[in-house]
Amino acid sequence: MIVFMGGHVKGIFKVAMTAGALAASSPASAAVLVISEFSSPTSASYFPDAGSGATVRGDSRDASNAEAALLFNHYFTLTLRASPGTTLNLTDLSLGVRSVFGYSPSGYFLRGSADNYATDLASLTVPYDLGYFTPQSVNFGTSYLNETEASFRFYYYGVSKDASLSFQNIQFTGLDGVSAAPEPGTWAMMILGFGLIGFALRRRQKVATRVSYAV
Repeated sequence: MIVFMGGHVKGIFKVAMTAGALAASSPASAAVLVISEFSSPTSASYFPDAGSGATVRGDSRDASNAEAALLFNHYFTLTLRASPGTTLNLTDLSLGVRSVFGYSPSGYFLRGSADNYATDLASLTVPYDLGYFTPQSVNFGTSYLNETEASFRFYYYGVSKDASLSFQNIQFTGLDGVSAAPEPGTWAMMILGFGLIGFALRRRQKVATRVSYAV
């Protein structure tokens, strides 16, 4: 049996299909992403900020240059994890860097989990305590899209053992993960739409059976 749907039924069917499509590919919005975990084999201190950012401060007594920081694992790690059923889409990192109580060069370099911490994503050398935080920004390109977890190591060092490097307002931004399953409200819309389709088809069938022709 071939059923021809009228304009009203087609409209209901289109609404139901549109709801399903929106559930599968709803646009994500840019946001500051929450840091899930801080860890460090050194004595770095972590202070989470109210706006999902963080401030980290560490002394440089165990690493006087970049090579020593890498050799002696002089770093701290920030990890971001996606909520169940979603993915991370990291695009940018912003922070401020300052050498505190330092009268000799200090610095840092950043590496990420996308290439197993093999290459530098950013680096900065601060000649001495300038009295303010130097802004830094990093664009990740497409390296951290559709990830369930991403980690970043901030290696830091200082020529003077009295120097401390402070990282202020560390913020990761990007796109919120898109859920693989439709939201409950979307499910309700789809069920209602298909129910209306069924009701409309049954009604059309009943009206059709009432029409008879004499032979």
